[in-house]
Amino acid sequence: KIELASDANDANQHQVQMASRMSPVVGSAPKWTRRQTSNKQRAVVMLKKRKASDAYRTWLKNMRAKKKNDRNKQRSPASRKRTRVDTNNETKKKIVQCYLRRKKRDKRFSARACKQHLETTERIKCGRENNINRWSKELNVIEYNIKVYGARKYRNRPSKGWFSGMEEKLKRLIERRRPSKVNDEWIRAKALEIQKQMYPKRAFKASQGWLNNFKQRHLYS
Repeated sequence: KIELASDANDANQHQVQMASRMSPVVGSAPKWTRRQTSNKQRAVVMLKKRKASDAYRTWLKNMRAKKKNDRNKQRSPASRKRTRVDTNNETKKKIVQCYLRRKKRDKRFSARACKQHLETTERIKCGRENNINRWSKELNVIEYNIKVYGARKYRNRPSKGWFSGMEEKLKRLIERRRPSKVNDEWIRAKALEIQKQMYPKRAFKASQGWLNNFKQRHLYS
């Protein structure tokens, strides 16, 4: 009986102490006891906080990069990456004829509408809309290229180069001249001189790139 009474007294005292801690004193802030945690528990909590902060940083970084990309696309649509579409002379003529035929019926018919129509119905890749406007003004040039280079040709360039006659003449001059007197400056000067005589209306620059290609074509070291 004495032991039971002592246990009951201890329990009552513990309840009184807890109530005094929880009940605030008039005129003062409530005092809370700090829960004691072990070092392992603290380490787990810190690790969770660190992971959450790293995830937030990566998310914030991705969001900023996405906003920047969207802003750049809105500012300069021409800077977007686009794949080049190669069209031969026959398809160019077909696109231009379709555009001009529809343009006569409806003056509001645009190059964008022509591009959408051809890509959806006939599955012809037109590339950029500016190409259709440019090709419509150069229909005579396209027809000439079909006669000279062919309908299936993508690049309308001569097989021997634009200045093949000049290069042949320059080659003969180099063969006649002494090797000790032939250098890069002399070749470029002679090329400009011959080009003005043979092709006065064509623009030509005896650049370093042309000189290197000329040497490779004619096997000069």
